[in-house]
Amino acid sequence: MNAPPDTAPQADAPPSADAPPAADAMPAAAAYEGNTQRVGSGFAVMGGVGRDLLVFTGPGSRDELVTERVLPPGFREGPYPEEEVARKLRGFVESPSHPECRKVLGRGLLLLQAPAGSGATTTAFALLAQQYGCGGVVGLDPGENPAEWSPKEARGYLLQGLTQRAADALGEAGLMTLSGRLAEAGAWLVVTVGADVRLPQDADAWRVAHKAPALREVAAARLRVRAADGALTSAQLAECLERLADPEPGEHLVGATVPVAVALAEELGDAAVAGRPAVTALENLRLGDERSAGATLEGARNNADRLALLAAVALLERQDRTVVASFAASIRPAIAARAAGAASTTDDSGQPDFLGTPFERRLAAVGAELLPPRVTSAYRYRYVTQQVAFRGRHRADTLLRRLCLEHEGMLDVLWEALRALPYQPGVDLAAGRAIGRVLTAATGPGALRLLWPFATSDSRWQRRLAAYALGEVGQHPTLAGAAHDHLRYWSSLRNVNIRCTVAETCAGSLGLSRPAAALKLLDTVLGGEPPGDAGDRARLRNAVSFALGVLLGEKTNQGMVVGQVVRWLEEPDGSLRHSYAVHVVESLALTTFPGPHQPGRRKIRLADVLGDHPQQGMELVVAALGDPAAHDAVARGMADIENDPALRRRAAFDSFFPALSKTAHGNRGVVRYLLARYRMRPSAAPEGNVS
Repeated sequence: MNAPPDTAPQADAPPSADAPPAADAMPAAAAYEGNTQRVGSGFAVMGGVGRDLLVFTGPGSRDELVTERVLPPGFREGPYPEEEVARKLRGFVESPSHPECRKVLGRGLLLLQAPAGSGATTTAFALLAQQYGCGGVVGLDPGENPAEWSPKEARGYLLQGLTQRAADALGEAGLMTLSGRLAEAGAWLVVTVGADVRLPQDADAWRVAHKAPALREVAAARLRVRAADGALTSAQLAECLERLADPEPGEHLVGATVPVAVALAEELGDAAVAGRPAVTALENLRLGDERSAGATLEGARNNADRLALLAAVALLERQDRTVVASFAASIRPAIAARAAGAASTTDDSGQPDFLGTPFERRLAAVGAELLPPRVTSAYRYRYVTQQVAFRGRHRADTLLRRLCLEHEGMLDVLWEALRALPYQPGVDLAAGRAIGRVLTAATGPGALRLLWPFATSDSRWQRRLAAYALGEVGQHPTLAGAAHDHLRYWSSLRNVNIRCTVAETCAGSLGLSRPAAALKLLDTVLGGEPPGDAGDRARLRNAVSFALGVLLGEKTNQGMVVGQVVRWLEEPDGSLRHSYAVHVVESLALTTFPGPHQPGRRKIRLADVLGDHPQQGMELVVAALGDPAAHDAVARGMADIENDPALRRRAAFDSFFPALSKTAHGNRGVVRYLLARYRMRPSAAPEGNVS
């Protein structure tokens, strides 16, 4: 998808703290011209203060408070964590075509062709896990051409969403060669193929037409999983299974897909827990279909208040009632200006209505409701929220998609109001994911350009919104390539905000699904022109640190991340890459990375790197000791490891140090460290050649 040119204006840079004080910052009469006082550092107060004075200090301003929840990826390029595969296979139901799939895959290669929603991907995971275990599944790039690919080890490989171009290359000779490579490596490969992709006749020997499993069995298995998790009692499970056997659920599942069966199980379970009649489960499911959504939109066509509230709930579902009501009020005037008829201001008797309709009745008119109040924690304190949601499962997605893509001008109204909305906890996550789901249904090469206003915003929460939306798009194998191409273009632009958005996007499902590609994007982000303002540099550094912290949260990525830091450390002094690498090395050596006040699911120390990844750790220490900007920090970190028995064992220091000493020849930084250590510990002779 094409991206717009980098035409967004850069924000005016604030005065640097290192620059000499300007005339209007000096204690003279001109210092207060225009009732404004500027200071290079600290803070100043003008005039009297009648009440409390609040000053926010620390790593980041109050405006930078955002949702930093990391969403798991839907697919991956690289090894799947064992627990993730095991979770996908809980409640798995074999399809009628499963025995045939096993038979064909015994030759090493399976082309599994199926329509969307038939459970083919879960079947592929089950087939590979049965042979290699849940920890032996590796995902491939959806754009990979199997005819040109070779397995690296004896594992089960999964390629989701074969492209038509790659399918055309699967002739008999290519398939025979691929099968030979798989047999030689002791590997299996399953390729899921969409129903609309044409495979050559030569591929028939490796092709199986997938048949969906019995949907009642899928729903029953899902209910049993919920019971095993403690979400349903044995009595509630028995009730749900009894209701599932009734004719009405069976009629609902006729011609449906596996996700519909899962949704039916969830609705039946929720009804049992809440003590509602089972019939409400089917009613809620029907509220989310296209017919119900169309009727709801038609009913709100001539009522600006109803249409505004409907759009607000669809975009901000499960946000607090005050957030939803405020957003609905902000878009109501714009909708009223374009609607065939504005909201009525009189009651049924024709008399003026100065009180208005209660909020709950307005919600009921658009098929939404208030959920029970709950205590929410954010920003170190707790408060009560009452979320708003539609009664129908998936109703918000259906309504928002139709509003944005089928009704001209509605998308612009929502975008403008969302950009003006003050931040509330969770808005970036809720709106970002909702927008991302809309974009997955959008057509045309410029769909992702709709995120440009958010991606270039000075507000971090709006950049997080764009990141969540791109992450949602990137979880679709057919759209992942377009999302990465878009990010690749954005990463090379001068605009600091757009580069921060790229880094924020890498700090999520899209980065975890393709960690190698995410590191390349971060490399490009840091390879651009360094921001002239210290605040912009800090913002960019924090965004990259957030992304690396997320990637480090999965152990399989740690060696790759450390290797990238070593390459950045070897960049010229003064470059953004080099200065950032020095920052990472200092954090690893002296505290943790990410730092104590930075987000990160797993924070690592230098000792962790040396213990878990000795080869990359050796490269990092040698490079850092040879860099004047990082030498002192690493030398101190090494001393801390050596002096702390626990850290010494964690780093396997007794085996690491002799290996480091052997690298001294030609490495002045290592020699300097060894000699300094010897002076501090004269009883310990330096090892290796330090001449």
